[in-house]
Amino acid sequence: MNETRREAYQNLIESLLTCPTEKEIEILQANLELIDEDFAQYLREWATQTLGTLDAEEAENCVDFLYHLNIRFRNLRQGSRASNLEVAIACLEIALTVVTREAYSEKWAMFQWCVASAYLYRIRGEKAENLELAIAAFEASLEIYTREAFPFEWARSQNNLASAYLYRIRGEKADNLELAIAAFEASLEIWTRDAFPFEWAACQNNLANAYLYRIRGEKPIISNWRSQLWRHP
Repeated sequence: MNETRREAYQNLIESLLTCPTEKEIEILQANLELIDEDFAQYLREWATQTLGTLDAEEAENCVDFLYHLNIRFRNLRQGSRASNLEVAIACLEIALTVVTREAYSEKWAMFQWCVASAYLYRIRGEKAENLELAIAAFEASLEIYTREAFPFEWARSQNNLASAYLYRIRGEKADNLELAIAAFEASLEIWTRDAFPFEWAACQNNLANAYLYRIRGEKPIISNWRSQLWRHP
């Protein structure tokens, strides 16, 4: 990237750092041509240089800014969806250099879940590798998000981990589907119809997809179940 481009990236970051929250979307929409993979790379460089000059409190404030920025880019509907996700991933991975499991366990788990979700839907890069990174980060989040301490977050991570296994490219397909089924069913232990009707319905749908393509198990039963599904929309 040339010096003019770097200066434009720097100006965009400074604008986002200093503007009122309600102006952020307006600024992003006015600078869509700057949101690309090079901006994600520049953001990594900027954060590496900046974080080294900050004390602990300032570094944590910078991390909060990066987390907020990640949400903005993930929700941005204009511009390149692929580039928006690259910037979101950069924000989260930079933050995870500061937010350690030992010092900020709950925030670390949240960041792991967020980066896993971004990799799950990432457009750039190799699909198989993106799914492996998503699986690793969802599993990391579950080290903190236990069923006992964080039941909703545990169920959510199980559901998303199951989705990653459902579409996993590497590994044995039959094994991946069994892992997906087990994790979807684990989610439903918390996401009951009465307590979380929306999440319960979405998870039931995901579980149905996993059973639809299941390789193991009694085939005639699966076939009968499929025929009933198509007869009863």
